[in-house]
Amino acid sequence: MASKMTRHEWVISGEKGILSMDGAGFHIPSNFAIENLYYILASNDYLCDVTYAVDRTREVHCYQIMYLVSGTMTVRYEGKEYPVPEGSLILLDLRKPHYYRADSKIRMQWYLMNGVSLPAYYEYLTRAHSPVFSMDRKLIFLMNSLKKEMMEQEPNDHVVSMLITEILCSLSINSGSEQSEPISRALTYMDAHYSEPVSLDEIAAHASLSKYYFSRQFQNEVGLTPWEYLTRARMRHAMQMLSDGGQSIESIAYACGYAGSSHFCRAFKKETGFSPAFFRKFLSNVPMGLDAGGPDAGRESEKE
Repeated sequence: MASKMTRHEWVISGEKGILSMDGAGFHIPSNFAIENLYYILASNDYLCDVTYAVDRTREVHCYQIMYLVSGTMTVRYEGKEYPVPEGSLILLDLRKPHYYRADSKIRMQWYLMNGVSLPAYYEYLTRAHSPVFSMDRKLIFLMNSLKKEMMEQEPNDHVVSMLITEILCSLSINSGSEQSEPISRALTYMDAHYSEPVSLDEIAAHASLSKYYFSRQFQNEVGLTPWEYLTRARMRHAMQMLSDGGQSIESIAYACGYAGSSHFCRAFKKETGFSPAFFRKFLSNVPMGLDAGGPDAGRESEKE
């Protein structure tokens, strides 16, 4: 449960420059939340002067998300320094040394959080992005909603987890659009030529990069290898053609850049868990319900 504390009870040892607080304090999540959901361990809303600074070198096994409502800050993290303008969101892995300070009078919301899948989501978000994110109206609304929920006498762990999920998803969507020009050209090329037997050398050349540097940069920015992206693009088109009907699996394989149906069927099953034949059968039965036998029926068959 959340507990409101006095200034002297709640100020974390060593934190100076805090003028006032308007937050919930510590929260004890349920065992179910700890094992299955995203959850908040502590939160607060600080008004600070320019002397406010935090320098942590000892590991804290959780993550911190901060919403800078007003003012400017500086964050030093993993050997780099980042300016933080008003209206930004900061995401930190507190297991790593970090430092942040107020560069002016500031107001910020902060939350200590955790969750089973949070380490993976954090890595996904920061693989090709700094720990400082710009915010849109939706993110601001979500952060304020999270504060409101944490101020309740008994915050609902499911509501808290839902809000954190939406915040992470919004960050993913917003940061996903930040791609360099070479990688953007490569994506456009692959989307236009998925039906051809393109090589990594061709794609890298279209991006004007060496294939080794291109492969690393592509994965950093997109989160997939070039082949994984190309395979997914081909599978999306294959699914559409299977749903339209009228074409044989052999012709769909060639239309999606595969040399034959055998290779295509293996790739399709690896990506979706179903054979192309079963996927087509499943779609034809969707309006009336799946035929008896369940989702495993027909998986072994690759023929029409």
